[in-house]
This record gives sequence, structure tokens and C-alpha cells, in this order.
Amino acid sequence: MKSWIYRIFLILCICSVAGFIFYNSTRTGVQSSTISNNIADKVVQVVVPEIDGMESTVKEKKMYNANAFLRDVAHVVEYATFAFFVGLLAFTFKLRYGRYPIPIMLVLLFCFVFAIGDELLQGSFDGRMAQFSDVAMDMLGVVMGLAVACCTDLIGIHIIRRKTFKIK
Repeated sequence: MKSWIYRIFLILCICSVAGFIFYNSTRTGVQSSTISNNIADKVVQVVVPEIDGMESTVKEKKMYNANAFLRDVAHVVEYATFAFFVGLLAFTFKLRYGRYPIPIMLVLLFCFVFAIGDELLQGSFDGRMAQFSDVAMDMLGVVMGLAVACCTDLIGIHIIRRKTFKIK
């Protein structure tokens, strides 16, 4: 694939994921809670089928824990996806000091600033607040997404070399 087509594709993916992240951040506290509570309820029903027979305090505690866990997982997945595409885009540019050190540092910095901006945006809506723990979960996702991007890039390089040199 031509590098400029690949870069445009990655930029479109990055914009889509960034839009999704900002869309979720602009929901009010009630809207956000309603969505996550509905998902948590369905997950708990599957994971703990006997939940309906439990007393209300135990049920509420399980629902609260499931909701908190799912919110953390959502942060990690959103930012892992974001960093994956940003990382792949960064790896397409030829920079000094090897293929990975500078792009990885730039991606980490860019995603960190993006995560802080996302939290500040989120804090400006009713019922929402900016939390450092969310930025920490976001950065965990960034590291995971960058690791997958590096592996994907290395596999791609290996495949291209095999095709170029006709290694069987």
C-alpha cells in the first residue's frame, strides 16, 4: 500500500477514535451512569446468575464494583485503540535514532496531553469530574496500544522483507 494512502487511513482511524472518546466525555453524569449501569447490569447477570436472589446491599455492592471495573476497562480499551493508530502513524515517518525510540516518546507525550485534555473537557459537564485515576487508566491503555502497534509494525516489516527478498 502506498505510504500516503496508509497515512490517510490511519489519520481517519485516529480522528474516529478521538471523536468517540470526546463523544463519551461530553455526556452528562446521568447519561454516562445510565449507559454504564445498563452494561454492568447485563454483565453481572451473565457472570453472577444468582444475583437476583441476593439481598439488596450485596447486589448493590456487586453492581457498583462491576460498574467501576467496566469504566476502567472502557478507558483502557479506548486509549489502547487510540495509541495503536497513533503509534502506527508515527512509525511511518523516518526519524533519527532508530525506528522506535523517538516516535514512542512522541506518542506517549501526545496521548498524555490528549488524556489530560479529555479529562478537563469531561469535568466541564454536569455530574462529571476530572480524575487523575482516569488519566492513569488511559495511559495504561496507551502503553498496551503502543506495544501492540510495535508488534504489528515488526510483523509488517518482516512480511514486506519476505516479499521483497522472496524468502520462503
